[in-house]
Amino acid sequence: MTLRRPRSRPAGIIAIVASTATVTSLSALAGIPASDASVQPAARTAAATTSQTTGHAEGEGARERLPNFDVRTASSTALDRARTRVLADRGTAIDRLGTTLGPSGLVSVDAVTGTPSNVSSTEGFLTGPSRAAAATIAIGYVRSHSDLFGLDAADVATLSAPKVATDAHGIRHISWTQSYRGVQVFGNGLRAHVAKNGSLIAVQGAPVADLAARAAKAPAATLSASTARAAALTKTGATAEDATARTSGATTTWSNGDVAQKVYFATAGGLREAWSTYTRANAKASYQQVLDGRTGALLYRHNTVSQDRGDGLVYNNYPGAAKGGRHTKIDLYKTRYLPRHTGWLKGRYVYAWADINDNDRPDTFEKTPVPGNRKGAQFRLTQFRHASSLCSSTNQCTWNPNKAYSWKVNKKQDVTQGFILASRFHDYLKHGPIGFTAKMGNFEKAGGDAVRLQVLDGANTTGDGFPDGNHIDNANMSTPPDGMPPTMQMYLNHFPGTNAKQDPYLPASSADSADNIYHEYTHGLSNRLVVDADGNSTLNSLHAGAMGEAWSDYYAEDFLVTRGLVANSRRDGEVLFDSYLTNNRPITRSEAIDCSVGARAPLCRKYTNGARGGYTFGDLGHATGGPEVHADGEIWSQTLWDLRAALGHRITAAVVTEAMSLSPADPSFLDERDAILTADQAIYRGAHKSAIWRVFAARGMGWFASATDGSDADVVEDFHTRPGPGAPRRTITGQVTDDATGDPIEGAYVRIPGHSSAVSNYTDRTDADGRYEIDDILAGRYPEIVATAPGYEVASKVANVLVLDKQIDFTLRRDWAAREGGASLDSFSGVDYSDFGCGPAQAIDLSYGTGWGSNRGPGSNDNPVDTSTPKYIVVKLPQPIDVSSFGVDPTSTCGDAGSASTGPYRIEVSTDGNTFTEVATGTFTPADRGRVNQVPPTGAAAQDVAYVKFWIDDSQVEQLRNPQDLCSEGAAYDGCQYMDLTELEVFGTPVP
Repeated sequence: MTLRRPRSRPAGIIAIVASTATVTSLSALAGIPASDASVQPAARTAAATTSQTTGHAEGEGARERLPNFDVRTASSTALDRARTRVLADRGTAIDRLGTTLGPSGLVSVDAVTGTPSNVSSTEGFLTGPSRAAAATIAIGYVRSHSDLFGLDAADVATLSAPKVATDAHGIRHISWTQSYRGVQVFGNGLRAHVAKNGSLIAVQGAPVADLAARAAKAPAATLSASTARAAALTKTGATAEDATARTSGATTTWSNGDVAQKVYFATAGGLREAWSTYTRANAKASYQQVLDGRTGALLYRHNTVSQDRGDGLVYNNYPGAAKGGRHTKIDLYKTRYLPRHTGWLKGRYVYAWADINDNDRPDTFEKTPVPGNRKGAQFRLTQFRHASSLCSSTNQCTWNPNKAYSWKVNKKQDVTQGFILASRFHDYLKHGPIGFTAKMGNFEKAGGDAVRLQVLDGANTTGDGFPDGNHIDNANMSTPPDGMPPTMQMYLNHFPGTNAKQDPYLPASSADSADNIYHEYTHGLSNRLVVDADGNSTLNSLHAGAMGEAWSDYYAEDFLVTRGLVANSRRDGEVLFDSYLTNNRPITRSEAIDCSVGARAPLCRKYTNGARGGYTFGDLGHATGGPEVHADGEIWSQTLWDLRAALGHRITAAVVTEAMSLSPADPSFLDERDAILTADQAIYRGAHKSAIWRVFAARGMGWFASATDGSDADVVEDFHTRPGPGAPRRTITGQVTDDATGDPIEGAYVRIPGHSSAVSNYTDRTDADGRYEIDDILAGRYPEIVATAPGYEVASKVANVLVLDKQIDFTLRRDWAAREGGASLDSFSGVDYSDFGCGPAQAIDLSYGTGWGSNRGPGSNDNPVDTSTPKYIVVKLPQPIDVSSFGVDPTSTCGDAGSASTGPYRIEVSTDGNTFTEVATGTFTPADRGRVNQVPPTGAAAQDVAYVKFWIDDSQVEQLRNPQDLCSEGAAYDGCQYMDLTELEVFGTPVP
């Protein structure tokens, strides 16, 4: 999605917001943090029982974005246990495979299923050449490594018939879904990639072993398909439309496109029957969700929106550009963009219309006729030279934000421009070296999923000739799975009634900007290539989402530079995304994409402090003041531009695209680095591996860089390339003990993040004496080695094993509030959402992926309210403790958006559970989300503590408010309805 960076809010202007996947700048007009964008609160009823706004916004109030969510990736105690079990079950098999693959082998094992999520190599293949069928090669490998995959003949029989897609490089991508008695397993299956010569490149997917036995134990679903659909819509702030339902097997499809499919869903606690749904709250809020089949609890959410008669005229770049700024004629029939005998721009790859009322349908008055008549090409652009001081001959304005219906003048031109650019990009991506063909999941009418391009989206949503605040300054692309048509929406820019200082965006249509169209289209590419075995996009985490934005920037600008439409000399800071609509200022992005590390150019200054630019891995989570996919994506896009400079356009396009297909699910930056190395091996026999390592090392993604997973916002950068052949190997040993008692901790999990080598897997667990040993690791300085254990905090240290083996001991601090350590929930107030996986007990489960969700209103009222009623939990500690500090993660949970996070709070303690004394109070802000904040107690009352009471006095919604009362104006924020806490921790020493 196109991002507009923050700017000051003009006085008297209502809150402006973009579509669901972007909000940083426009939401800042209302004082909303980046994570708090669009869509109404998620109700927690199993069916839609209350009437809520359906469809599109009516102008006022930003709609808060619901975050992606996956209960499988929660870093909970259950997952920690699963990881140690995986080591016990698969450790020997991993080591044996490592001996075969050597130091370049990669093995990642899914903690939930205990089976491999990725087996590959950055410098070789898993097998040698073969003439056998690709599927046969892959299944043969799985069977020959049954000790690693854990799949017996009965499990292999649960795999579907293979789907095979051959890409531009002759690589065959095979996928198998997994099902039992007609019910498919969501997200788990098997994927494999086979080179042209029959060598096996990688096997992925984390299939469920012993599926039949696990399915027999799974709680049966009691919700119907229609109830699941209604619940899914309610969770996104909408109600179900009247539509005709048709059921085939386990899947029910409604005439409006909604889908509900019964599935099995693998969790750390076991397999569950669930409903996988695809619904559209509105075109800017399309969600794929999985709901527990008995309780309706949210198990998974993916926002599919990523937040541009014959002869037509097109600007190859944008109106007024130095290159590509004059219109050229193009024959829509000869290019095959349009079939003959069609009355409007309903093409082979794109259906384009002016969706001025934003009802997502091509009404008669919104269709553009096929351009061209006896006099020649049609629909020339009319400039609005005096619409704003921002208008110029090089950045031409296409409407007047102060004149009602002025967008009508260029309506046909806008639609034609967008249609041609999107169709052109289809052809570009389809051919080599990219090869985004129909078999690889592209968008074509023949496949039932031509792009629905809605130009001038919402231009008349006010009803008097202007766009409302939800239809300005942006663009988006919603990408459902293959076979379902995506929707691209292009908005007008520059808010009506503002001047250039109040809104710095050029009064023009986003469809007139080629890089906007290409950016949005590329979201479709990445969401169709980085997928699970069933074709569901896995771009859910911070890293994966950031790379999604970065790929969109990179492919757009690479196309324009390659075609000679944007200058790219050796000087830094020439290639700025969205330069047309921003008058070449760093508004949409903080830096140009071609900024080298330490660049001095004006467009290469860092957003937060103005320092010399060129982002590195260590800037992740800090590029613009906090984790945000557009800002963090600049790290990845600049790295890809460096790769382009080193390898050239064609080779970079080939390996970067291939790496998407070879990517593990929900990749981190480091996972994708390895996938690019694997792609180079698959296509070019590793000819560019040294250059690739140099590029990534220069950006801080060197061999010793660290990231726990794709959600890690606190990564550690490193600037070393991979140690060469013959590099010495070292061993790390140590002991893990309790910091208070000194006793050894058995079953602690010790690992070096950022590495998945098949040789040692860079992981071990402690024995009865608390000892561990990680063998055969490449010598060097590892900036992070971490230790975790149930009931304890995570600890990390530096591991310098450059010269000698090391002994690194850990003392872990016990969390006395953890249920694993014997604490218990004594009492609580507010609604109990335990059936939805976010009851009060989840606040003390040592999981940062689950938490306590409560209502904001009085009693059992979970409707939006204007004033909060404080809620509390009381935790009984396993024994009296002299408390040294509390740890609080105030982040929203249960799939709620950021405004539901804990704001004002109080902490009280008691020796008997009856009389409580306040020892801490304060207010958490958006800056405190996503981490455990240390809160010291005050006074002597924190001694001999047996009970701890934590009060949520309010959510963070009060911090987001404008002078108007947002909660009483449509409940635009989850914080109007819910108050959440992810984790409460208690530290100290036992009373003798």
